[in-house]
Parts: sequence; C-alpha cells; structure tokens
Amino acid sequence: NILIPNGRECSCGRRGCLETYTSARGIVQTYIEVRREMGAPADAKEHSGWIGPEVTDAEIHSITVGMAASAGDPLALEAFRRVGYWLGIACANAVTFSAPECIFLMGGPTKVGDPLLKPLRKSFDEHLLNIYQGKCRIEMSHLKTNEVAILGAAALVS
Repeated sequence: NILIPNGRECSCGRRGCLETYTSARGIVQTYIEVRREMGAPADAKEHSGWIGPEVTDAEIHSITVGMAASAGDPLALEAFRRVGYWLGIACANAVTFSAPECIFLMGGPTKVGDPLLKPLRKSFDEHLLNIYQGKCRIEMSHLKTNEVAILGAAALVS
C-alpha cells in the first residue's frame, strides 16, 4: 500500500509504502528526520527519558522513541504526530473500500498510547469520507500478538 508516492524506499522495492512510515523502523526514521530538521534539544540531559544529541542515529530504536515521547521529548512527540497523521490517512482510506465498524491496532509502536493515538484519530476523522463519519472507530487490540493470526484464521473457517 503506497502512502506517499516517490517516498522512502521500502524493502519490497517500491517507494513510499505505508510500512516505511508507520512501522517501528519507520518511526525511527521519522524521529531521525525530525531531529535533523529541528536539532536535538541542548537541554535533553535535564529531562529524564529524552534522547540527547550524544545518541547517534544507529543507537535509536522505536522503543527509545516511544519512551522519549512518553517522557515529553518534543522531537519524539513530533515524530509520533507525523506517524499518527500518516496512519490516520491509511485507516481512512481502508474504511472507504471496506466499511468496517472498528479498526483494531496492535504491535509495539501502538504501546506508546496517546502520543500516537491522538494524532492518528484526528487525522482519521479529517480524512474519512463524510458518509463514514461516526460509523467506524479505532481501538487498541487486547489480543496477544502471537495469537492474532490463528484467531483470525479460525474466525474465517467458522
């Protein structure tokens, strides 16, 4: 699913795929881009959990960005704002052709909670066709990650 034409190179060989923007790896890439645009905050050491300028790009992981966002790091919050915006567009597009009552999210990046979910829901509402407004919600899945595939397959059989 291409989100941004001619965007980031994806491991599938195409460019601009949703995965390159909203996966754990995409979150890290977005954080690195934000940090290059805005510069790492000089006072990061004064704030517990923030990612300081001494941390190299290679040392940044999605868990680190999530923890930094939860601690109020402005760069991490901006990264999740962008990721939420893009994911909101993708979810709104999915509703257009599938009309679900609910979209359930899961996986490591979603564990950050509001820093991702607030901008995601805002973007979803902004990009959703009027005829679907109020008819589909976005929720967090409470299923275990390793059980989802088998439960989904079982639901199709029954």
